[in-house]
Amino acid sequence: MLLPGRLLERTGDHEVAFTDSLRINGHGRFDANPSWPQSPFDDPDVVVVGITDRPGTAEFIRRARGGGQVVVADVDNWVWDLPWHEADPLTGASLVGYSFPVWRTVLGAVDLVTTSSRWMADELAQWPDVAPVTWLPNILDLDAYGPPEDVTDGPVIGYSGSLRKGHGADVAEVLGPWLGTFVEKHDLRVMHFGHHPEGPTFARLAGIDPGRVMCRHQVDVARYASSRPMRGMDIGLVPLVDRPYNAARSCLKGLEYAAAGVPFVASASPAYIDLGEGLLAGQSLEEQSPDAWRIALERLLDPTERVCLRESQFQYVRQAVECAAHRWDAAYSRARP
Repeated sequence: MLLPGRLLERTGDHEVAFTDSLRINGHGRFDANPSWPQSPFDDPDVVVVGITDRPGTAEFIRRARGGGQVVVADVDNWVWDLPWHEADPLTGASLVGYSFPVWRTVLGAVDLVTTSSRWMADELAQWPDVAPVTWLPNILDLDAYGPPEDVTDGPVIGYSGSLRKGHGADVAEVLGPWLGTFVEKHDLRVMHFGHHPEGPTFARLAGIDPGRVMCRHQVDVARYASSRPMRGMDIGLVPLVDRPYNAARSCLKGLEYAAAGVPFVASASPAYIDLGEGLLAGQSLEEQSPDAWRIALERLLDPTERVCLRESQFQYVRQAVECAAHRWDAAYSRARP
């Protein structure tokens, strides 16, 4: 939400502040909890909340709306199919079917629900007693990812992302059966950004000789873009297994590759089909195959193809981000009382 918030401020019509601690004040409205040492605002007109399953949340929201505030719920993950749902890391309790009734109540208590993908918006809009739902595409700072790599020194195949919390299954199940052989056949190097010392290695999950894989460690969100996560990559990979969580995901990773000048191949999830740029491995998540991945990657081994695709992707993504910015501005302008 940080980049959209800055964008809304730049329009000149919105004043935006961030806090991770809210309370209901004596007037029945949300404001910043004074126990939080950096409370940046008091009595806002529009409050955007991430979804929570805390008891009483829906009632708090109704009280704030009764006091004249507009409350927006932002849904960024399809939490009913989290890859790491096997157990809550804090309590150890099972998260299967976690908080479904509570979340539905919260989504019915707000003025507006926003999602990061069209798939989620379409799904939530079918739920009974849910507030109006709108899709607000991801926004990113195109200038933060650095210049594109020199295409004459590669190609280096890259994967940017964590392998923890179940995400390693995307690599193991989609890439594992064939990528190691492909890398050996074409004598390629691989770069992984997002390695964690307590997690599995990309080489093991993808079935690649560890000597061919260069690893860069995961960084915190605040330093992510400025750390140039795609540095050293010539071709980006976005593997996604066929499950609702991935069908609901936005195409943010592809946008990041494109912003860095790295042409990418992605699983054909709804968001990447919507994006309309990049090479897709198949026609849908369930139809992707090793052959489809190999054909797409072999095309990008040609440096001329990589230059053409990266330029078309970058221009398309620049236009997509500009359009997304207008959607954010319009949505919150309409929401303001």
